[in-house]
Amino acid sequence: MSESARKENQQGGSKKKTVALLFEFENITVNGRKIVYDVCKRLLSEKEIDLTPSLFVRYCLRPSADIFLPELLDVVGKKRLSPSKLAAEIDAEIKKALADNHLKISGGFAKLLEKARRENATIGALTALSQDVTQGLVKKLGLDGTSLHLYYAAAGVVNFPTADAWLKLAKMVGVAPQGCTALATSSESCKAALSGGMSLVALPDDLTSSQDFGGVDLLIDKLNDESIGQVVSLMIQR
Repeated sequence: MSESARKENQQGGSKKKTVALLFEFENITVNGRKIVYDVCKRLLSEKEIDLTPSLFVRYCLRPSADIFLPELLDVVGKKRLSPSKLAAEIDAEIKKALADNHLKISGGFAKLLEKARRENATIGALTALSQDVTQGLVKKLGLDGTSLHLYYAAAGVVNFPTADAWLKLAKMVGVAPQGCTALATSSESCKAALSGGMSLVALPDDLTSSQDFGGVDLLIDKLNDESIGQVVSLMIQR
């Protein structure tokens, strides 16, 4: 081996692997699904609709209220209500809740981000929120000074996140899917990320904890010191 080839080989061997940590923005940072559920339950109760957790998980895990309301109202026998009007009310209340100054980033996730960055991981997130709401939340959570790549759901998309969305986010952050570790909170999101060839950490919330998370690399119920270490270990092994 020539001296130049030897040096090139040594330099290549010393480089850290290119890895990325990808996640569902609103659901991971501030338990956004719980916020949506609370808003929907309150407003629907005013229409004499009892939105149970099981009903919510079955019909409402969609990007926006205008998508899931028509079917939900049909199922609960409230066809005379205007889905578009009620959806606008729900969206306005969700936006208001996400603008609350008391909203803070999950302490466990903040620790995970810090450790991921220490490993030179690229950070990316998927969001079904509008750009103005997302950017406001990014600033409120203190993430505006970080290199956070955001992929926004296309307007009118019925299912999100899809495998295509996860893959486009990987392309956006410049890391091959095989080098990405995704954090997902629902069974559908997990299956989408897995189909893209990523390693997968399932972090279900109270509303999705009963779903099937078979096939994931790691299933955790909260981000504490132990589980954060497990996520980082999985990420750097990619």
